[in-house]
Amino acid sequence: MTARKAIWLGARTVSRAKRLILVLWIFLTLLAALATTPVAAAISKSLGHSKWAAELIRGLDPSWIMETYRDTHGYVLAAMPVMLGLSLLAALLAHLLIAGGAISVFASQDRRYTAALFFEGCGRYFWRFFRLLLASSLLLGIVLGINAGLKALETRLWGEGMIETPIFYASRVRLALLLFLLVAAGMVADYAKIRLVVEPGRSAIRALLWSMRFASRNFGRCLRIWVVLMLAGALFYFVYDRISRAIPQTSSPGVFLLLIAQQLYIMSRLWLRLTFWASQTEMYFGLKPPAPASAPELFVWPPEPRAVLAEPALTMPQADEEAAGPA
Repeated sequence: MTARKAIWLGARTVSRAKRLILVLWIFLTLLAALATTPVAAAISKSLGHSKWAAELIRGLDPSWIMETYRDTHGYVLAAMPVMLGLSLLAALLAHLLIAGGAISVFASQDRRYTAALFFEGCGRYFWRFFRLLLASSLLLGIVLGINAGLKALETRLWGEGMIETPIFYASRVRLALLLFLLVAAGMVADYAKIRLVVEPGRSAIRALLWSMRFASRNFGRCLRIWVVLMLAGALFYFVYDRISRAIPQTSSPGVFLLLIAQQLYIMSRLWLRLTFWASQTEMYFGLKPPAPASAPELFVWPPEPRAVLAEPALTMPQADEEAAGPA
């Protein structure tokens, strides 16, 4: 199984699951609306009955921020870190929930989306993926520890020097290594999720260790999937950025067109995330070692008892033959 074939099969599988993309878009939109409701309520209280809303379409006015801060007594800015933290936690849990259902669909025999299969996978594998998240946090801690150690080393070697060039290049190499290790950790976590869905075991530690061994043995192929799809994501963002810059945002129709472009970009990101999982699932099945052949039947002693054939019953001579006597 090559990376190109895995991506092609994964993209074809996702293209046949358009309803899955729509379901995820509705779910994430409702989740985002729930997370932004307090901020939207504060902004609506300030701009709902004011002409300032039309003025802010032409550009953000810093004086409005200060006025809103005084009206709410600093509530919005003080609650912003808590709201961001809760939003990130909700997004992380939603990611685990969606991953179980999506990988269940992609690992099924016909690779077709059904609501029953998707929602069953969401509920069945959520806690397994949550335990895997806790186990993967140790791997993430190791990566961040390596980065902190390298940063301390480069500060010790070149931090007090008069020339900035060595520490400049050393920091770029360190950041590149950090990105590489983060990609490898994410790849290991994804294949561990697939392992938990496909195989009957429930141990997150075993799945993570197996995924590390699987990814290290097939690192080139697995990494090519990440590189190709990450480049596709960068291309999607470039196209969206060009379109958003070309749309005039000084009128209500322009804002509406920008909103449509943003939702299309979000759906393209959903398609890309599902293609990641589908391609990695195809790679898993393509590189999975075959099941061992069944062992031949051994000679067993003593042999099993067999049914004894019934002997034919002896027939007695007839009475008239006895009366006739010898010939």
